[in-house]
Amino acid sequence: MSRFSYDTVLSVLGEAGVRTITLNRPERLNAMNRPLIDDVARAFDDANADPETRAIILTGAGTAFCAGDDRKAHVHPESEEAARDLVLAIQRATGAITLGAKPVVGAINGWAVGGGFEWAINCDFPIWAESARGFFPEVSLNLFVTGGVTALLPALVGLGKAREMLMLGERYTARELGELGLAWKVVPDDALGSA
Repeated sequence: MSRFSYDTVLSVLGEAGVRTITLNRPERLNAMNRPLIDDVARAFDDANADPETRAIILTGAGTAFCAGDDRKAHVHPESEEAARDLVLAIQRATGAITLGAKPVVGAINGWAVGGGFEWAINCDFPIWAESARGFFPEVSLNLFVTGGVTALLPALVGLGKAREMLMLGERYTARELGELGLAWKVVPDDALGSA
């Protein structure tokens, strides 16, 4: 693969140095599998190292931002080493989004679930479409959140609300997320393409 070319992510440099990184598994609602996780980390590392890229937009192709873990393709790690490798890969992607030199605007459309909700929260300026929704299903699936969310979420919404969001699995509208401070802006669905 050449620089800025990935199997599950599109990376395009637009006007004024704004690079759009698009999760590109629309047939699976951009659900996370290992190739997507690795491609997100590489795409952000490449964009952050690119002198022509001044800012990054993270979005999802099709009708969802990211539906979280691809439960259909999910393979339970067979060993502690494999589990650790997966968690480190997720942490690499999170670090590439949150610790990079370039500001990240999230253009969140449709569903942002589990890890997809985490990636939306990782963005510096998350812009949510009015019809977008987000939630953490991890507790009901006997999973755990990653993406630095256990540190970020209490800092953003307070400890009590963070506990509610992480432990009860309630679904939140874009407007509710705006009131909580998790959406920088909420825009009409048709305006998101120009975010």
